[in-house]
Amino acid sequence: MNLILGKQYGGIGDTGIQCLSNALRENKTLIMLDLSYNRISDIAVQYLADALRNNQTLITLDLTANRIENNGLQYLANALTDNKTLIHLKLKENLGSYSTFIGSIIEFRKDKTLNTIKFEQKQIGDNEARFLADEFRNNNTITELNLSYNEIDDSGAQYTVDALKNSKVLTILNLSYNKITNDGIQYLNETLKQNNTLVQLELQGNPSSYFTAVSAAVQIRNDKTITKMDLKDKSIGDSEIKFVSEALHNNESSSMLTKLYGDQVNVIGDEGAKYFADALKTNKVKYLL
Repeated sequence: MNLILGKQYGGIGDTGIQCLSNALRENKTLIMLDLSYNRISDIAVQYLADALRNNQTLITLDLTANRIENNGLQYLANALTDNKTLIHLKLKENLGSYSTFIGSIIEFRKDKTLNTIKFEQKQIGDNEARFLADEFRNNNTITELNLSYNEIDDSGAQYTVDALKNSKVLTILNLSYNKITNDGIQYLNETLKQNNTLVQLELQGNPSSYFTAVSAAVQIRNDKTITKMDLKDKSIGDSEIKFVSEALHNNESSSMLTKLYGDQVNVIGDEGAKYFADALKTNKVKYLL
């Protein structure tokens, strides 16, 4: 059974949704409900979420272009945690910024075969990153997470990496073209020392001089298949080379990295050279070019 009360109706508000929600609690046949282009607010969406919390038939819910803000969107996502049937939740053109990704979260919860999450260009900032971090904290299926081209700064990066640091399956994390500074990048590096599976950390396009060195450090620590690494012309100085040196120093003997490329375009001084020399004493790198 499909019920379409969107677009051409356009006038359903909180009272109407409360009445509809009461009827939905006992419904056993509805599989699609279209409430797009109405006047549904945070209050009304709570009525709806409570009614659908244990629903066992609804597959598609369309709430496009209503007046739902982040509080209502978060309530909806939390209420639907135990729902086993809803797969498609449409929330575009609502007032809350969470509307850009909560529908994908619902789909991800239900489909355990999904291992790649792409949330690039979703206007995700620190609050949104914190919400997503709670979703991903105990996840054991995500192998690739793309959060590039968003508004994540140091706090958002911390939420994200704290949630994913113990992941046993994540291999690719893309945080490129956000607003993460040196402090946030340094936090990522320290926290991810606990992680043994992440081999690709994308950080380019952030306002930080550390992004190349920390990406390299993560790969050196965890990728046992690389045989060479090119760090030429990356504006790497003493502070940046310290990240690479620490990774080389602590790298397991099983790594295949034997060639590391660099040149005079980088700005490594005496201090950086000492970091590097100390690291190479205990590493398998044979060629420094």
